[in-house]
Amino acid sequence: MKTKLTYLLMIIMTMAMSLAFTSCGDDDEEGPVGSTSIVGTWSLEGSTPDNPSIMTFGKDGKGTEETRSGISNFTYTLSPVNQAGVMPLKIYFIDSDIILNYDATRTGNTLMLSMNNTVRIYNKR
Repeated sequence: MKTKLTYLLMIIMTMAMSLAFTSCGDDDEEGPVGSTSIVGTWSLEGSTPDNPSIMTFGKDGKGTEETRSGISNFTYTLSPVNQAGVMPLKIYFIDSDIILNYDATRTGNTLMLSMNNTVRIYNKR
């Protein structure tokens, strides 16, 4: 009787431990499809090594934009999704007075930035 109880407890412990390990995952950076996170590196559709347009958004509200002219640093704020279904994104370039106001929409690995009837489509790298 004692060995059966020990065997049963061992099976229960093994099942509990395997459940605990499989429920953990590393998905903090990217977020699920339809996520409101834009953290990561994004490449403009049509961007090439000779003519890059790459934006990187950090978790700390800082980022970089790489273009043919070089790399520019910026800070950004991303507001929650509004009634229009977009996230207002404000980018403040550090070495200039330029402030860009976008409406951001993320669907999976695609980020759309809209401003003044212009839409820029970025893909997650």
